[in-house]
Amino acid sequence: MKTLTLPIRFPFSRPLSTPTATSAQPAPHVLDPSEQRALALAHALVLQSDDAIATMDADGMITSWNAAATRIFGYTEKYILGRSIYEIVPTRLHMEERSILCRLNVGEPIEQRETILIAADGREILLRMSASPLRNSAGKITGASTIARDITDQDSGERARTHLAAIIDSSEDAIASKNLNGIITGWNAAAEEMFGYRAIDIIGKSVYTIIPKSHHGEGPGILADIIAGKRIERYETVRQHRNSTLIPVSLTVVPVRNEKGHVTGAAKILRNLSQQRFLGSSLLQARKVATGTRSIVRSADEVVNPLSELAKLVEVAKNRATQWDEVRALMLNAETELDRLSKLMNETVASARQTALDAQISISQLSEAIAVR
Repeated sequence: MKTLTLPIRFPFSRPLSTPTATSAQPAPHVLDPSEQRALALAHALVLQSDDAIATMDADGMITSWNAAATRIFGYTEKYILGRSIYEIVPTRLHMEERSILCRLNVGEPIEQRETILIAADGREILLRMSASPLRNSAGKITGASTIARDITDQDSGERARTHLAAIIDSSEDAIASKNLNGIITGWNAAAEEMFGYRAIDIIGKSVYTIIPKSHHGEGPGILADIIAGKRIERYETVRQHRNSTLIPVSLTVVPVRNEKGHVTGAAKILRNLSQQRFLGSSLLQARKVATGTRSIVRSADEVVNPLSELAKLVEVAKNRATQWDEVRALMLNAETELDRLSKLMNETVASARQTALDAQISISQLSEAIAVR
């Protein structure tokens, strides 16, 4: 931003210095046509500028104030002329403003500094300001001219962009963006972790870098939906790690638009479903363990019955049998019950061992999954 420095005074403001009655009056300088045109142009530029342009004397008293300054700050020219610049500078910044004024008064220009002034409604307005010393015809510094641009909205937008970038970068989901040619233009930290590519390595490459060949056919359909402005919600598919491992993902894709509302690309949110599916498998295994446990209980119930029968046979043989043939028949029945009992016990022990093994595996898997989460 260039600052225009004019001799002695602006034509639309009061003089920057008033001669005393005893001071010698220099002969007035008569402007030639080229000087008149330059002064008229400067006047027009000041009046029509979108930036606030003002002048002040060496003590900080405001001596000119253009229309843009009135629009930005809300003070009319009639109100503000003759008032100190410190009236519209926040108290906490008075010392800084004094330092700036001292630098101007020794001839040092101030380039592109950010500061704050108070508007008529009490708002603090963030400005990017430049200032230059003003000199009279003798070369003496008599004040300063300032040009200020309101960057409050720009700063708010920058803060919003910074906040959004922080959210994206801290997301646990992989977030990437691409243009309509399928070239990756953005890549967050979670994407680096999920796919093994650093942002510096993947940005500028085709999105097919992370899509396995078996799923390349998805691309045209997704692109057509994006160009049409459609949003794709939680589409389950497969993507590929740098080491060629396939990763099941839930994919959400939203169009990215420019200031005119035209679709220029897409933003993708990818959630890794590997753990979710792993937990589902572990849950299925746990259900199998529960089923096995119920089977063991049923087997235990079945073991009780032959034991009871065997006990009865032994009781009869001991107390009631009077003939050897009768005893032999009872023993044969007892042998049959013992065979059935042995078979049931073997089945129960095998089932218990498998159930215990399954339970150990399931608990270990679930513990690992919880630790990862």
